[in-house]
Amino acid sequence: MQVVAAQEKKSWIHKWADTGSKLFQIAALTVAGAWAWVGFKQTVAPGLETKVGVSSELHWVAVPGTKRGTKICEASLQVKVNNPGKSPFDVEKATVTGWLVPLKENGLFPTDASDPKAVSPGKVSLLKYFYTGNGGSVSHDVADHYTEGVENTASFDLFFKYKPLTLVAFYVQIEGKRPSSYWPFLAAQVPLKDSYTYQVDQLCGGNWDSHTPEPKPASPAKDLAPH
Repeated sequence: MQVVAAQEKKSWIHKWADTGSKLFQIAALTVAGAWAWVGFKQTVAPGLETKVGVSSELHWVAVPGTKRGTKICEASLQVKVNNPGKSPFDVEKATVTGWLVPLKENGLFPTDASDPKAVSPGKVSLLKYFYTGNGGSVSHDVADHYTEGVENTASFDLFFKYKPLTLVAFYVQIEGKRPSSYWPFLAAQVPLKDSYTYQVDQLCGGNWDSHTPEPKPASPAKDLAPH
């Protein structure tokens, strides 16, 4: 009888020990899994996030023979879209918007060097829109399926008549889709967000106000001697 009771007691202890061991293993696996997930989120996941590279430059060229009088300049808005990450995305279209911002009319013309005026959207109320559309070939040229390393460039050229104390602004909005998840079997296509670029500059560039009129050719001296 004592032997049987001892065996039952020993069996009961073994069961609890075995259960405790299994619970410990489950807890260890849970901690290891959580640690692995944290490591994945901190190291691998950032490289798998969709990264849409969008940038632009604005260049000005004076049209020859127009510095005096009409003063015509050419603007070249150059747009670049690339994929610096590993997750693919699709660009479907680009919309270019352009407008002029008169400095005086918007109270942005500074009268004191110690009181600069900030070009803030909240302070700009008078905008003169001059363009909204595909930006010539910009929308067509940047529309593509972007895998890692793919890059496309485009340009939009416009001619302006120079006007002092005026800013010109271009805004380029990129529209498309990207995967919603790191895992392909769980991913759905969702719209791209915050994919845009813009440029603000003085109309015709900052050097136009420093242009000086070309000197007039000297008149030929008149022969005052009597004939």
